[in-house]
Amino acid sequence: MDTKILIGKFVGELPRGRIFVTRELLTFGVRSTVDCVTSSMVGKGIIIRLANGVFVRNDIGLKMPSLEVIVEAKARAFAKKVNSLGVQLASESKMTPKPRRRVANQKVEIEKTGIKAESIVASYAVLGCTSSFRTIYGRVQFRHTAGRKYFLSERKEAKNLVAWWASVPGKNFDDIINTHLCRLGGKEKKRFKEVGAWAPAWISDLLVDDPPRFSTQALNTIYPHATNVDYGGPPPEPRVAESAVVYRIAG
Repeated sequence: MDTKILIGKFVGELPRGRIFVTRELLTFGVRSTVDCVTSSMVGKGIIIRLANGVFVRNDIGLKMPSLEVIVEAKARAFAKKVNSLGVQLASESKMTPKPRRRVANQKVEIEKTGIKAESIVASYAVLGCTSSFRTIYGRVQFRHTAGRKYFLSERKEAKNLVAWWASVPGKNFDDIINTHLCRLGGKEKKRFKEVGAWAPAWISDLLVDDPPRFSTQALNTIYPHATNVDYGGPPPEPRVAESAVVYRIAG
């Protein structure tokens, strides 16, 4: 069956308001053909391009999806999950975010692409490369984030840690930590301090009990998909074996 007919059938059978991405259409034909068909459907007003590669059927009375929903769909197309950036959590906590460090080639990239930081309407933390894309609300950025910071931001009880990590610690930083700890119950405080071990030392050092307490329940990882992390027995077999290739260095 023709690619155009298959895509038209797919779009027509979608529930009202259901977002779809280009990747869902690639079983109907090669990428270049799929792009031509979707571009034609956008031009005819059959579908609306919400972002690069993200669409919705243009139904009568359609309520436009929010920016967050569009971002989630875009991330899904690249097998990613987005989280709040630490600087955003710091701002929400009424703390001063750390200024973003500019890499050496960032100014050159801005001059080459014409994309300035001011044109970014929203930024999200991802595991992977930093990238940006256009949406109907403006340009959105997926910003590379360190693994520890990313997985801490996924935990409800650890968002304060991420906010502190991304902020400029002032003279009253000790008071901010103590105030937060006073708001927690006994078990919550214990868990928060255990999770705090995954924050930088300038934060985790302030969470150590005085005198320190012994615990066998502390987290040995914050990675949600970790396996074989209980090393009480023999260590797990390596998943990747070194090849038998003999390497020679020319003398």
